[in-house]
Amino acid sequence: MQNLMQCKQCSGVDFEKISDHFFRCKHCGATYMPDSRPPSAHPSDGIPRPPPASPISASSPRARIAILVSMAVAGAIIAGATALIVLTRSSRMPNGNRNSSSQNEKPEALSEYGSEAIQDQPKPEGSFTRIAEIPDSIGNVYFMGIYKNTGKSAMQKPMVTIVLYSASDRKIASGRGYAIRETLLPGEETPIIVLVSDPPKYSRFEVENEPAAPYEFMDQERMKMSFRNVLMKKGRYSGYEIGGEIVNESDREGRFVNVIGLLLDSQNRIIGGGTGYIGEQTLGSGDYAAFKIDVTTVKGIPASFILDYSGTPAK
Repeated sequence: MQNLMQCKQCSGVDFEKISDHFFRCKHCGATYMPDSRPPSAHPSDGIPRPPPASPISASSPRARIAILVSMAVAGAIIAGATALIVLTRSSRMPNGNRNSSSQNEKPEALSEYGSEAIQDQPKPEGSFTRIAEIPDSIGNVYFMGIYKNTGKSAMQKPMVTIVLYSASDRKIASGRGYAIRETLLPGEETPIIVLVSDPPKYSRFEVENEPAAPYEFMDQERMKMSFRNVLMKKGRYSGYEIGGEIVNESDREGRFVNVIGLLLDSQNRIIGGGTGYIGEQTLGSGDYAAFKIDVTTVKGIPASFILDYSGTPAK
């Protein structure tokens, strides 16, 4: 009986049956399972044979390589799946359970500081002293004095309120006055003139003073200016006239330059005062301008005078 099988590995036709469904080539050892399909005619001799079976032997080189590659791929898939499961479980675990060595360690506490580490901004403090009451010819009364920053922090434009009281100790009139400076640093002084218009007869007065801290956007440093060629003379009709020049010594242009003056007698008491702006709206760096102050109401004979100025830096 002719062999109906031919080895695909070595073309041998000599096989031995090793089980009910498998045959092994006696020449190369390849193992075959015969095809169950009907036999077909061999193209060369016309003898009906089943189609060649596919080898499944592990002894062939190509079969061994295929098996090794399949095992490597399967191992990689299993390892990747295992790693993914571990990472997924680890991400769901609380931080304290990820590292068994740190389970017993206490979490580091936040650094906390109390009121002893908080530095409060000192409240502004000021005083209005050397106050003089100077009535004019039409019934008004001017209260002139020196305001001083007695605190440890800067204050914005000092303001003073004068309250008049009757003989029965009732409030009957008041007036408010501001310094010409926008800010006043600790230890600095500036004159303030308060006008109380046509008050009734009063027996005493009180000073109300509520200094306030400057706003953060305010320029606390005053523009540097100086006076020159300053003279005081009798006024054309009454009182006195103080005149001279003010020089802008800062590196910025100044606007709304204002000058205030107080007259002092031989005992250094305030006897009169007044204010005046320069003619120019702006005063350039290094430039100068003339100023004049008319002091129409004077209570005594002046022996000296003091001047102060203010100016807003141009932006």
